[in-house]
Amino acid sequence: MGNNQGSHIIVTVKTGDRKCAGTNASVWFVAKDEQGNSSDEIKLNQLFESNFDRGKKDVFELSKSKFAALTSPVDRIEIWRDYTGLTSTWFLETVIIEDPDCNVQYTFPVFRWIRPSYKYVILQYDASLPQEDVNTEQREVELEETRRTYKLSTADTTLPIQVAQVPDDEAFPDDFKRCSVVELVETRAEQLKKDEWTCLQDIGGIYASEEFYIPKCHLFWQEDWCFGYQRLNGVNPLLIKLCSEIPKKFAVSDSMIKPFLEGQSVKTALKNNKLFVCDLEILKDLVIPNEELTICAPIALFYLDKRNTLVPIAIQLFQERSDDNPVFLPSDDHYTWMLAKLWYNNAEANHHLAVTYIGTSCLLTESVGLSMHRHLSISHPLFKMLAPYFTNIMAANSDIMQNLLADEGVVDRVATIGARGVKKIIRKSLESWRFNVNSCLPEDVVKRGVSDIRVLPNYFYRDDGMLLYYAIQNYVIKYIMVYYADPDSIQNDTELQNWLKEMATCRDDGGMGIEGLPGDGSVCKPEQLQDLVTSIIFTCTAQQAAVGGAMYDTYGFPPNYPLKLSGAPPTDKTPREESDVLTALQTDTNWDQGVALAQVLSDTVNKGILGDGDSVYLYDPRAAEIHTRFVAELDEIGKVIRDRNSSRDHCYHYLIPGTI
Repeated sequence: MGNNQGSHIIVTVKTGDRKCAGTNASVWFVAKDEQGNSSDEIKLNQLFESNFDRGKKDVFELSKSKFAALTSPVDRIEIWRDYTGLTSTWFLETVIIEDPDCNVQYTFPVFRWIRPSYKYVILQYDASLPQEDVNTEQREVELEETRRTYKLSTADTTLPIQVAQVPDDEAFPDDFKRCSVVELVETRAEQLKKDEWTCLQDIGGIYASEEFYIPKCHLFWQEDWCFGYQRLNGVNPLLIKLCSEIPKKFAVSDSMIKPFLEGQSVKTALKNNKLFVCDLEILKDLVIPNEELTICAPIALFYLDKRNTLVPIAIQLFQERSDDNPVFLPSDDHYTWMLAKLWYNNAEANHHLAVTYIGTSCLLTESVGLSMHRHLSISHPLFKMLAPYFTNIMAANSDIMQNLLADEGVVDRVATIGARGVKKIIRKSLESWRFNVNSCLPEDVVKRGVSDIRVLPNYFYRDDGMLLYYAIQNYVIKYIMVYYADPDSIQNDTELQNWLKEMATCRDDGGMGIEGLPGDGSVCKPEQLQDLVTSIIFTCTAQQAAVGGAMYDTYGFPPNYPLKLSGAPPTDKTPREESDVLTALQTDTNWDQGVALAQVLSDTVNKGILGDGDSVYLYDPRAAEIHTRFVAELDEIGKVIRDRNSSRDHCYHYLIPGTI
């Protein structure tokens, strides 16, 4: 660089756009080339201008004479600041050095808070495994600082581990509407019309404000095909299983359900893979705070008919056979059957909110991201790939735990099981939750016997999800091979191994307690690492969109998926009336806050675009090129899903990449 004649070298410094990111301090830097030669020690300042303001790019034209000692390409910089100025804290995002005469550019992603009087050494592109980094001491010091900031909460080690205090860098941005989820729910609930319902048709009149649209399910919620469809493509598509035999606890006889099997015997229907089951045994014996309320632990049996429509054919509301726990059938009285479906949906809605959404999508995701921050340097290629997927998760979860799940908070008001019940079944669910199955879509659908489209057609969550899963996997494989070409590099990566170890260590021993990790927390093969990273990205994006983005469309019409019902479920097949359904739905159920909660939580999921904002740290041209191809593949997947939707009876838009 220094041997070329010309007037200037251009240095562009980008200060981060976050609270207190700007500085008035004096800043110096040195450029070094591949031979170890150094430029002059250069003070970066512009007379009569304010430098290093929050979110600002400062461009410095520097004499080439200051770089005269450099004889080969620049491969690193040293940068530091002092204590001077009213505000000396500084979050430095990037430094770019350009030589216009030679048409060369060197990029140094920093993304660090620059503490005073410490010379930070940043390599070009700043992406290296720890065993390959020449700045070992700096890397270890930074990680120690990060672990002090990202401390683990030990307040309740029976739940997924969270951060003890949300770090400033993880807080919501300043332009984010600073209302808690509780304030948002209460404000929006006020905009729903709360007149007394005299008939089921009246419920469609609750949407008096433009803030709410009418969920499409209000047209079909009473139909059996809609009840079956929601098991596949509703907000909780992770429960449906192929039924290989009727469970003994399920008091279903052949004579009961044969009329609904289109002439087949039960034995034949089982053999032909036509029967499916959803079993919410996890809710059995759950003690809930309000003794006047009931939570069922139902089992529902479904049949795939000749039109490939999944329909319910039997519902038992509690686990054990008894005279007051009958099996309800589609041939029962209209309102009795409606109440059976209503109470099943109430149980599944509580399960979804607690286990599928809060427990897995929110809290377990935070555990993974929290441990990543504690053990992967910002220079680590996996940190650069994964960090964007955990944006705001700690702040959002803090809001959920401190406000949503507070005593007498929103969940206590809108959900049958209340906040304590939510925590209880999250704990219970962790006993059987396994990363290598529950976070891996291909393994999950195989385990449930529903991987084959010929066995269970119209399962759009599976079909669209597989497209995304394999696209993410393809991206991950190519990315990992860039940095782990040496077969021993995975085992020698101490940061990676420490991350995995903390995730696998049980919560009582100071770890995250995540079971089913590849290699049981000690990865040594590329395939294991690929599976781990693919599942993390899929869970943080596609699965989050499927189980969170659909919440308002599912919960938003109270009879469709009620979080809370009054009174008790039917214990016999006595014919009921429409008024019985209305009483269960409206009396002391806070249905309005349940609808508002679903809308607020759906809104928080339906932000950002998979593949758009997840390249913020990827400056290495090799990684950037792989990511560009990934984005192109996602665009093609979006076209495929839109084409599929054009021929589907009902669109499934939650997994279109542009909306994730």
